[in-house]
Amino acid sequence: MNKNKIFISVSVVIFAMISLFWLVGLQHACQQPAYKDDYSISESNGYLCLINNLNQKIEQKFEVPCDDSLKSLHLQIGTFSGESRSLWKAEILENRTGKQIYEGAFDAGDIEDNQYYNILNHPVEVEKGRKYNLVISPTHFENELGLAFYANNTGKQGNFIGGKEQTSFDLAMKICGTVDENGFWAGICIADRNGFWAGIYIAVYLYVLLVFIRIWILFKKRVPWYKDGIVQTMVLMLVYYFLQQGILNIYTFTDENDNIRGGMMIAQGSVIYRDYITQHMPFMYYLCGLLALIGAVSVPQFRLLYYIFCTGIAGFIFLRNGEKFGKCRISLFLILQPFVLYTLHGHFSLRILSDNIIAMAMVVLLLEYLDYRRSFEIDIKRSLIVASAIFVGFGCAFLSVYPIFAIAAGVIASEVIRFRKSGQPVSFYVKRYRVLFFACLIPFVLSLAYFLANRALLSAYELAYRFNTEVYSKYSGMGSTKLEPFFNGIKNYFSTIVDTMITIPVQFTTASAVELFLLMMVAVGIGMELRKGSFFTGVSVFLFLCMCFTRRENMDNFHAAPFWNVALLIVFLSIGFTDECKIAEKQIIAAAAVLVLMTCMPYAVELKENIFSDHAVEVSDWERFVVANTKEEDTVLIDLFRYESLYLEYKGRKAANRLPYFLPWYMEWYQDDTIQDLETKRPALVLYDPDSEVWNFTGFMGELQEQVEEDYILDKKSGIYVRK
Repeated sequence: MNKNKIFISVSVVIFAMISLFWLVGLQHACQQPAYKDDYSISESNGYLCLINNLNQKIEQKFEVPCDDSLKSLHLQIGTFSGESRSLWKAEILENRTGKQIYEGAFDAGDIEDNQYYNILNHPVEVEKGRKYNLVISPTHFENELGLAFYANNTGKQGNFIGGKEQTSFDLAMKICGTVDENGFWAGICIADRNGFWAGIYIAVYLYVLLVFIRIWILFKKRVPWYKDGIVQTMVLMLVYYFLQQGILNIYTFTDENDNIRGGMMIAQGSVIYRDYITQHMPFMYYLCGLLALIGAVSVPQFRLLYYIFCTGIAGFIFLRNGEKFGKCRISLFLILQPFVLYTLHGHFSLRILSDNIIAMAMVVLLLEYLDYRRSFEIDIKRSLIVASAIFVGFGCAFLSVYPIFAIAAGVIASEVIRFRKSGQPVSFYVKRYRVLFFACLIPFVLSLAYFLANRALLSAYELAYRFNTEVYSKYSGMGSTKLEPFFNGIKNYFSTIVDTMITIPVQFTTASAVELFLLMMVAVGIGMELRKGSFFTGVSVFLFLCMCFTRRENMDNFHAAPFWNVALLIVFLSIGFTDECKIAEKQIIAAAAVLVLMTCMPYAVELKENIFSDHAVEVSDWERFVVANTKEEDTVLIDLFRYESLYLEYKGRKAANRLPYFLPWYMEWYQDDTIQDLETKRPALVLYDPDSEVWNFTGFMGELQEQVEEDYILDKKSGIYVRK
């Protein structure tokens, strides 16, 4: 009974603490915008205004370029290494009437030395174009240090008043306000919030509440809650979800931005290949389209929803395979996955990339194959799971066909041998495979029907297949023959072992050590499997692993994500494909400990910096220029390779061009289409660099450049072309 009371008390305290933390976080989330723009009134040139007695004050006149309200007003302030102890008053007055519209206090102890600090305690109602007067004055000093306000002494709108002394300047000052109705100023405040962050906070809280409800129900039934598979899965998913967020605020890059931008267009009714020219397979675009429909409008928001999607897959992997392969093994694999892959691929391991989704699909496929090798069952559940993994893998990248083929070859060989031994009639095997056959066929038939109905089937074939084999292969150096990826996979496995063994003595890196550890553990595991006589399993899994390694390139080798995910899984299965070949759980934990020691700290730092930071995306100067010089119904011709932006799409500045990336291989086939878009849609602005260099290729936009220079003038300050 005492144990029950203790359990109830501890549960109530924990839930109360979670609720309190949630309420505080929710308040912040309700104020969190998708985008923010610090509009700079003036920047410092090294001039300082020191106030250290009660007779001094600062006045600064400024004009706001936004309607509705100011969310923040930042001043750059020096606090003498944080030693200043004083209290201050801030006032905002209407310049014409002298009417006070804001009064608030701030404490010097809250200010980080030499950084910008928001002096407003709440939003302030303002009118666009009206002039206001900011007054800063001290109210109490505990020492003589005071505060040093950074300023520009060439300005004329500010006054430093102290007894007989009065000096003109402009404070180093940034303001944030709402986006006005016409979109002529790219700022933030109450009107620019889309409720996304509050929605995420509420969803996570409800999820935690469900976990507690499940535990409470089991407790009342006197069932050990910690042994319940659903509770274990839900807790693991929660941990996995938060461990995914190590790069939440990190800048995006071409491949990820491409997926998100295509998804935003799909959410608005566009069709890939017809309205958005891309050489990639379509699954990631439609996944991002779903995320956009849910409400994501910025990179951090898309990533959060993407992590929820990945968390769902992780939960399914544990629930489906925990009992079969060991809950310790599967959970360690999932928990250590972000740490290990971040060490190998850096930020790319957690971006919204097809390679990372393929990796999850191949993990699911391998686990199903290994369980099949034990039981030889092909039931409805397995058929649907395998069909989904195949569809997702192939829908992300055509090269997924190679590891899928390796698994298929293993299954076919196993079935042929069983067919010869069993003597079952052909009708038995037709019935055995029909669910799997139709489960694999139907998604592809529906996809073809979708593209056919939207007049995009021919474009899909030309871009996803012909373009990659006939044009892109000349630039990438691969894909010239159908067997090349097969041989590349085997070659990459062994060459990586050799390269890491050569690299480590000369220039040791954690990544190379982790690579060598995983490769050697995989080799040992497969060797043990072959030694036990499981030839089919060992060989087919090795070929499958190698087929996941068809690409080994620069940029932290993120195209090899499927390979390293599968290798990590094999290590934790260690190898244990068959019941006769298992290593003790303590050795599994030892392997995990080695990986934790090698990979924990770098990613732990990223987690801390990203989870507990502001997730609003800064608006760049050129984005501000575009919004200021266009209306919502205007279009712009934009090369996303040089001008990566989701903000313009969010603000309704649609791209006039169907080709989003002006790259040399695309220009071979689609430069004329881009010129046609320029002529027919007559965009207000053109954002591109005619001298762009990609992979040492230049001068590939000659015809487009001629057309642009005929109708547009270059704004030299922004580097953007404006229609004549």
